[in-house]
Amino acid sequence: MVAIHTGMEELRMMSYGEKKVDLCQGLKDWAEEERTAGREEGIKFVALRLNEKGRKIQDIADVAGVSVETVEKWINASEG
Repeated sequence: MVAIHTGMEELRMMSYGEKKVDLCQGLKDWAEEERTAGREEGIKFVALRLNEKGRKIQDIADVAGVSVETVEKWINASEG
């Protein structure tokens, strides 16, 4: 059991140049970043759809939990 555990620990902690990297933590961090990006894309999608339906930008920002400037940036980017 000790040999297996030691081998798994060596796999988990890989060297990257002079720095040791925890692969498990790296994967967890990456997954969280992807979830955050997905949430942001979903919020942006809904905000743009509400804009298409003629909702006020201030209302969209309030519902989306973002600034008016952010909503305006999304709208301008989608129109360009």
